Amino acid sequence: LSVYANYSESYRAPTAIELTCANPEEPCPIPTALVDDPPLDAVKGKTWETGLRWGFLPSLDVTLAFFRTDLKDDILFQNEPKSRVLGFFQNVEATRRQGVELLLRGMWSWGNWFLNYTLTDATFEDDIQLFTFANEDRLAQVRAGDRLPLVPPHRLNGGFELQLAPRWRLQLDGVYVDEQYLRGDESNEKPRLDPYFVANAQITYQYKNFDIFLRIENLFDTDYETYGAFFENLLDDTGTERFFGPGAPFGAFGGVRVNF
Repeated sequence: LSVYANYSESYRAPTAIELTCANPEEPCPIPTALVDDPPLDAVKGKTWETGLRWGFLPSLDVTLAFFRTDLKDDILFQNEPKSRVLGFFQNVEATRRQGVELLLRGMWSWGNWFLNYTLTDATFEDDIQLFTFANEDRLAQVRAGDRLPLVPPHRLNGGFELQLAPRWRLQLDGVYVDEQYLRGDESNEKPRLDPYFVANAQITYQYKNFDIFLRIENLFDTDYETYGAFFENLLDDTGTERFFGPGAPFGAFGGVRVNF
């Protein structure tokens, strides 16, 4: 059993693309244009982490971690109110990301397994007014405690590997991602992305120094989205809509690995 604690501070100067696209009066199509460049404050971070690692049983390892990162002058990208493609970067006074991570790993005589769970609470830490396509007045009043978009509060992934025969191994793994707010809904007023689960499988045959494998991703051909944002649809005058980034469909991949 071991217990640990870490504290660190970080400093990130604004990047060239952020500095050259920071003027609300001169928005740019990211990342293809460099325009007027008023100053942005550097992002300052403070991170605390503590946890434990425990060989609970000869065949079971447990890792439990608690973490928090506070960012001052975080840099976010904002759309220009009159354009679907132009925008600018701006500082936000404070944001926070904190949570818990639990990892379990075990072994059997005929295989091994793991289970990893992460709880993430990512929030704005001050009141701020941001532009958004999600509301008719194009403004979102963000309150301290509102969640950051596109950060799922719960994520769970796990899997196991079985030794089917002296030369054959079967691996099954999957990931569950909780619902998350869309980009443009910083005030947390609209429906979120649906949660999803994706399963994968892989079978491997070992011949001398060669591993011949076949991997199936998205085993059940789950229909899901990994990204969402609000934009105005000007093609057919339907107004503001939710636009989604689809997840990868069913896929099969094969290959050979050589061990030297």
